[in-house]
Amino acid sequence: MQRIVVAAVGPSLMLLFRARQVTPVRITGATVAAIAALTWMGECLFDWPNPVAPVIEACARNDVWIFAGLALLGFTVKCGHCLQEPARGNERTADSRIAALQARTDAHATTVTGRK
Repeated sequence: MQRIVVAAVGPSLMLLFRARQVTPVRITGATVAAIAALTWMGECLFDWPNPVAPVIEACARNDVWIFAGLALLGFTVKCGHCLQEPARGNERTADSRIAALQARTDAHATTVTGRK
């Protein structure tokens, strides 16, 4: 069952991995996962009551909505990133990048050797 969940949610999480806009979502998710893990460990090791379990079980009943929300968020971030790239206007073409790299290499070689 866990492999199915990872396979279903993994692509959405991969799309969200580098998006700066989703950092609060990642931090919140990691914090919730850490709290759930710690309370589960307390329940297993020390037989403490787990106050987080009912909340997680209630959220798990909405698994389709969580999956759909992650997929939509990932798609939105990816499309927004793709739409913003051409509009930046300050990106150089590959040829100008190569020319700039060659100029820096030539300048460095001149500095090191003292001749062109």
